[in-house]
Amino acid sequence: MRLTDYKKYYIAGNEIGGDYTVPTLIISSIFYSGHNIVSDPDKGIFNKEKARKLIGKQLECQETFNIPTCLDIIAETPEAMEKYVKFIKKEFFGPIIIDGFVDARVEGLKVAKDLGLMNRVIYNSIWKNQKKELDTMKEVGLKTAILFAYDVSNTSASRRFEVLSEGTKKYDSLFSIAKDVGVSQLLIDNVLTTDFQSLSDAIEANIMFKSMYGFPVGCGPANINYMLSKSYSSILDKKSTKMVREASINTIAQLFSDFILIGPIERIEKAVISANIVNRIKEKLNFDPFDILKR
Repeated sequence: MRLTDYKKYYIAGNEIGGDYTVPTLIISSIFYSGHNIVSDPDKGIFNKEKARKLIGKQLECQETFNIPTCLDIIAETPEAMEKYVKFIKKEFFGPIIIDGFVDARVEGLKVAKDLGLMNRVIYNSIWKNQKKELDTMKEVGLKTAILFAYDVSNTSASRRFEVLSEGTKKYDSLFSIAKDVGVSQLLIDNVLTTDFQSLSDAIEANIMFKSMYGFPVGCGPANINYMLSKSYSSILDKKSTKMVREASINTIAQLFSDFILIGPIERIEKAVISANIVNRIKEKLNFDPFDILKR
């Protein structure tokens, strides 16, 4: 049963969290490793016209289906991150996630601070952080971050709970770390691996954490989609199978998530269409899918 009120955040004009009638935030990744619009990931050289086209498509989908979206900026170096953030500032006005290698993330926070973007920034993530990351979070006044509820050796909901609230032998709890650095708006990512069991565990954890703490919860179905791409028979049509596969996994994840990370921005059209259908069904429910433990 629900033990607390649901927390809702307002970031760059978008609602995140709250009850099940609030549309799920769709998070796509740009400049990710191997992204074909990036010609030099170290120097941050990329095709700006292709990037604008991809972002434009995301904005078009967002407006057409009234689905909130977010850009996950992934960089390998500080130099690349600076270029990416400055570009995104001019092209996209919603929430942005600072992501990638450690030094790049640290630089991303500093650049975002200098550009006046901290009210739009979500940091990915609080989990096994280096001291320089934590120090920078404090220095720039970071308010919103993703908590990486994950243990590589055990993906069960109970273990995720321990990582969040109790910590491990080596690390303090994610809640206490967030409090220490001044992060007050928490998004809990119940991380998925490449198997179905991890999605089951994540759904259970999403329901449990949302009921107990009220924070927005979510996950990234992209890993399971990748695994399934290797498992289907070669006699099946690859294109049709891929569309059904991604829509199915995203749908079940979205039913019990306030946000989902869909992976490459190229998937935005299929993800938003699927999200629109699920949102329209969810808002007509006579029960709260996050509060089903009492049933």
